[in-house]
Amino acid sequence: MVPLGKERAPAPSTTSSAQHSRRRAGVIRQAQPEAPGHQLAASHAASEKRKANKMTPMERRAKRAADEKRRWHEKRKATRESAAKFSMASEDPEKVIASLLDELVAEVAEVRDEVDEGELQEELEKLVIARSGSPLLEDTGTCEAAELELRADGYGAARGDDEPSSKRGRDSLCTLAATRWHELDGYHFERYRQEFGKMYATAEEAAAREAAFNKKLKEVRSHNAAGHSWKRGVNHLTDRTPEELSVLHGLDRALLFSQKHALSTAKPARPFTKADEVPSGVDWRRQGAVTPVKNQGHCGSCWTFASAETVESRWFLKTGELQDLSEQFILDCTPNPHACGGTGGCGGGTAALAYERLKALGGLPSEWVYPYLAGQTSGGDTKCHGLPLGGLEQPHGGAVAKAANVSGHVSLEPNSYDAVMHALTAGPLAVSVDAGGWHDYEEGVFGGGNHSHPRLDHLVQLVGYGTTPAGADYFLVRNSWTPRWGEGGYMKVARSRDAPCGVDLHPMDGDGCKGGPATVKVCGQSGILYDGVYPLV
Repeated sequence: MVPLGKERAPAPSTTSSAQHSRRRAGVIRQAQPEAPGHQLAASHAASEKRKANKMTPMERRAKRAADEKRRWHEKRKATRESAAKFSMASEDPEKVIASLLDELVAEVAEVRDEVDEGELQEELEKLVIARSGSPLLEDTGTCEAAELELRADGYGAARGDDEPSSKRGRDSLCTLAATRWHELDGYHFERYRQEFGKMYATAEEAAAREAAFNKKLKEVRSHNAAGHSWKRGVNHLTDRTPEELSVLHGLDRALLFSQKHALSTAKPARPFTKADEVPSGVDWRRQGAVTPVKNQGHCGSCWTFASAETVESRWFLKTGELQDLSEQFILDCTPNPHACGGTGGCGGGTAALAYERLKALGGLPSEWVYPYLAGQTSGGDTKCHGLPLGGLEQPHGGAVAKAANVSGHVSLEPNSYDAVMHALTAGPLAVSVDAGGWHDYEEGVFGGGNHSHPRLDHLVQLVGYGTTPAGADYFLVRNSWTPRWGEGGYMKVARSRDAPCGVDLHPMDGDGCKGGPATVKVCGQSGILYDGVYPLV
């Protein structure tokens, strides 16, 4: 990156101005003579860009989403046709199909490798400096918003130019790669600040952050030296106080415990029994049913992320369409019942509450037409807008078009291992957990936390289960704390039919609900078996 206050010296270049323009517009070309056909293509690309510049931001987002969807369906259709053509002559059709899909992935990766993101990096640095006075930000949400704006103007890769880097499964351009748990010898605070772009307002704050960092680093090293099945590391949360970390836990505990069953609108088609067989492993990411890991920012909006992500997955499994859906719409338009004294929004909620509200409102719009803002504003307070939603068939019937239907939800039997396992074979779930020991998780099968008295306080998406090569069974959890947390944003949580149960001693912490229980039995590692929910779409 260019140091603050200095300009990059111009470097010799053999790239023509026409080629440079096409790269900025996201049109990737091999270096070749400017034949008439290429000149015509360049003229067409320039014409399309001029048209795009006349569009409103919402129209541009809609057009890019439609173009990306069309390109993907064309690729998928071509792949399936090739698979059908060659599978007849193959002894193993599955291997042929897998090979063709690998070729498709390699082709996409090759195109991305050809893209020169350097110009985007430079422009992003200038924009961030202009807005914040610093080239690096602790709040990646603000920087990602600037990156998205630049991609919308034609900088960077053609595919994904309407998504920030972290939503495409990559590190943000605003940050650097982090040091891993086995590389922490000699690690220190200044190096941490450089890696994560930490900027503090005063010397006093910097000293306090350094003290918090040093305390946490000592705990991390001690844990890793003890030979546990999971490793702890440093990440963007390492210098935060316990009070700041608690803000990330947005489960409304009182509402969950007091109305666990009342909001369920459907039951599974048949009861689950231990005699039923399930696959040895399930990973819905491999089926293309999971969008990239996201970032909830400094807001207790985990409940909206887990809820929206599970709609995304279930809608894909029903229709074949995978898209980012709006967490902000749930935040803005889902107030908590007054009987529970909750506030909704960044103040917390539950998956069941979200699904019942989406059912009443007629569905859920996409991220493109109702973007997430709560992680970038103080408290995340915005107003619900765009109602009534436009229909799937007639999207312009309302101010904001819905992208998926929600007709209700299913709440699984509390603390039932079999219910969770069988529901997972049909699709991902939203689950409530005790995330008190999760903040510095880096890799491995997690088995920590408070087993005797777990305190459910966080919502995540459960996307599968499996067994490690060493024989450790686990649930696969997707969090909303950026891809720089855990295993690329994911976590393996210990799985066992005979997992011990604990007792949540204070289920009414917070504002409380009328008629809530005094104590609650919670089973599974981190309480993961207590509250499994999925939407009906």
